[in-house]
Amino acid sequence: MTLSGITIESGDGGGESLAAAVQAVLRWGGLELDEYTLNAILGLPFLVAVPRGGETPAGGETLARDWNLLPAARLVGLELRPLHPPVAARGLTGAEAFTQHFLDSYAPLIREALDHGQPVLAWQGWPEDLVRQWGVITASGREGLGLSGVVLRGEGELLPLTAPAVQCYVVESVSGVHERSVAEVTRFAMAAAETALHDRIDSSFGVVSGPAAYDAWLGWLSQKDAAFVDAPAAAILIARLARTVTNARRLAQGYLELSRDRLDAAVHPALDETVEGLRSVIAALSVRRVATGNEGLIRTESGRGVLAEDIRAAQEAEQVVADALPRFRTRLGT
Repeated sequence: MTLSGITIESGDGGGESLAAAVQAVLRWGGLELDEYTLNAILGLPFLVAVPRGGETPAGGETLARDWNLLPAARLVGLELRPLHPPVAARGLTGAEAFTQHFLDSYAPLIREALDHGQPVLAWQGWPEDLVRQWGVITASGREGLGLSGVVLRGEGELLPLTAPAVQCYVVESVSGVHERSVAEVTRFAMAAAETALHDRIDSSFGVVSGPAAYDAWLGWLSQKDAAFVDAPAAAILIARLARTVTNARRLAQGYLELSRDRLDAAVHPALDETVEGLRSVIAALSVRRVATGNEGLIRTESGRGVLAEDIRAAQEAEQVVADALPRFRTRLGT
């Protein structure tokens, strides 16, 4: 298999760049997995994250996407090797010294992997608007930092890394596994969902997750007007976060609905309760003033209070989902 055979198509990953990158590698290795199941085992459909201790929720839409990557990869037959632990990736963006460190230390390791026919999953470093996405490094080259690959929304082109990737995983092997039962995969996915929704993601990833993450949104919106001088940027941030969460919850809903008829009828009530909670989260974050990040509301304390009501409704619905998941997983058995 040549690495040039790795491609990311527009529909890959259900809009999640890490899932798209993993799906591309699986397909290259002769393995097919739908985007709903892949996202579910990665723990992404139930994730809402904000930086732990951050002044704003900025960046939450791309942080910690790989929190469950290693066990999920093993489940589907990928063997990955991280080039450094998650905690080492924090704070690297924008650090001038890291570019030279990447070129001296990490780029040679990546080229060595490529020489052995091993692609590399990489977060950040892609051109322009794709900079914070996950992609797959597949080739050495002369442009940028001398490495290139494919990324979701990259129009299928081979794109150069123009800045250091802050986290990389070498794909050491794609072996595939014996087919697993729907119940087994669902148990794995729901265990990941509970971890994300109950804010139990390893602290090395530096995020708060689940309903607790909404507290960070609400705390940010409760600040005085001086914190929102740049109302357009704040409006864009709210819209981007809302879009990320609603897309994730639609993936969760799709996964559960896809699995429903293949699971024992005894689990259907708990599954349906979970899906209903997901629909409520989606509805709360899809109202126009949140989904578009109403700039006028951002400018005033009372306006931000209106936005906070919608986000609080989403938080309450998220808590319903968090409470329903253990009952659902218990019904699935061990």
